[in-house]
Amino acid sequence: PALATEMLELGAESTDKLATLDCLHLSGELLKGELVEEIQQHLPGVNVINLYGSTEVCADATVFKVQEASALLTPVGRPIPGAQVMVEHEGGGYAPIGTPGELLVGGKILALGYFGDAGQTAQRFTPSLLNDGGRVYRTGDIAVLSDSGDLNVLGRADRQIKIRGIRIEPAEIEAALKTHAQVAEALTVQRVLEGRKVLVAYVRPATQANAATPDSLIEHLSSRVLVAAIPDVFITVESWPLLQSGKVDINALPVYGPQRAEGRQPDGLIELELAA
Repeated sequence: PALATEMLELGAESTDKLATLDCLHLSGELLKGELVEEIQQHLPGVNVINLYGSTEVCADATVFKVQEASALLTPVGRPIPGAQVMVEHEGGGYAPIGTPGELLVGGKILALGYFGDAGQTAQRFTPSLLNDGGRVYRTGDIAVLSDSGDLNVLGRADRQIKIRGIRIEPAEIEAALKTHAQVAEALTVQRVLEGRKVLVAYVRPATQANAATPDSLIEHLSSRVLVAAIPDVFITVESWPLLQSGKVDINALPVYGPQRAEGRQPDGLIELELAA
């Protein structure tokens, strides 16, 4: 996706040279709906294929033919021949459809392990949930299985946040925010403000002249995420400060913005249910 973005940014000079391109395979990063829209706009005849995998599974494990841009992240699809994919619930076993969990990959495509690092191999390559004597690679990615049978990867497990006693997936909040008509991009992080942990949502509006208000964002999220996952603070940014790697420099983002509400936020399941 990063390379495809760079190609499109070169303009007509680049897209004209790609006019005869029949198929575009994208892998290595989450594929956003807005990039798919740009590709289809500039290269209307190209078939876009979204792939998911890693070095530990010999490059690619799943495939998805993109028909149209998704409002959220583009699915990574279903396993290729010889691959097995499963989503493990936080408490162990299979995660139900629609419930996020860690993505595990197994099958004939699996690597033997890490050369010269038995400890890391034992940690990342574990027995399969199928109890068939096989192994799986623990990707560290959070995924969810949809009703259609396609996999959606939400982000890294190490981005998970535990706040108010509830484990939160920032990627879910960001994906829900981006379905708001006035939001182009979103980023959710945990901050410590005035001695307490809070969720801060950074939002880049679709148009600077028509940025969404915190109240409209809260209303939008209330039917899409848990009460505990609704950010305490919303901050509008014109652009993202970037590191040399191209990733967002979180430390360079502003800290304060409009608060969701005064007073203490609900803590624990009982208070959250009462506040809902």
